[in-house]
Amino acid sequence: MTPPEIADAFVFWNDRYGNSPDLIVNLRGPLEFPEPWMKVKIPDDDHSLYWRCDGPFYVYFVWAGKPDRGFGGWRRTIKLVNGTSEEVVGGWTSNPSSFKAAGMGEMLEVTAYQNGAKATSCALPREEVERIVEQFCPDVEIIETGKDCEPITFKLAGELSKEEWMELEGQRTDAIRAQLKEKYGTRWYDLSTAEEKQPFQSKPYSGIGGRTPQSFERSMVFSQRGLS
Repeated sequence: MTPPEIADAFVFWNDRYGNSPDLIVNLRGPLEFPEPWMKVKIPDDDHSLYWRCDGPFYVYFVWAGKPDRGFGGWRRTIKLVNGTSEEVVGGWTSNPSSFKAAGMGEMLEVTAYQNGAKATSCALPREEVERIVEQFCPDVEIIETGKDCEPITFKLAGELSKEEWMELEGQRTDAIRAQLKEKYGTRWYDLSTAEEKQPFQSKPYSGIGGRTPQSFERSMVFSQRGLS
């Protein structure tokens, strides 16, 4: 089976939230994850990792072999690559660090779209993420985080990382808040003028360096890039 071609990809900076940036890929065709499932026991852990893939795209979950409340306690029977079947009750998507724990290398969570419409969240090997960013995201750099759950993240080339920028933004707005509290007291937000509060409004990370801030509407991003 040949996986669908990647038509475009970009980093969504999650300007409204403190979340890490997301890698978004737009595919020219559907992802298909047919059974059977692969299963591997995670060393020194009660859980096993289950996964299926379409080319470099992986869907997965972890499960300890007994019912839990993951996926709302979803009960289903899955086929495994060794020819057996297994009844699974629950299971957790967890995060891609499960692959590294199972000895399969570093993975990163991405969001896949099919022709501009959201398809699924899945995991990609780190080397594939690096290839996609190099090909489609010339204004983006990959940086190490030192975290098992998210070994790499993204930043705008030549700029601070989003985490560093948010820390500075927090310091800036804290200083403005302190000034207005000193002037107006505890009701500073109600009593201060719109002009005084304007610098207090946080600026979007995607707009630093004179860039045009990114759209907040995830569902609209691809259509704005001419991919609808």
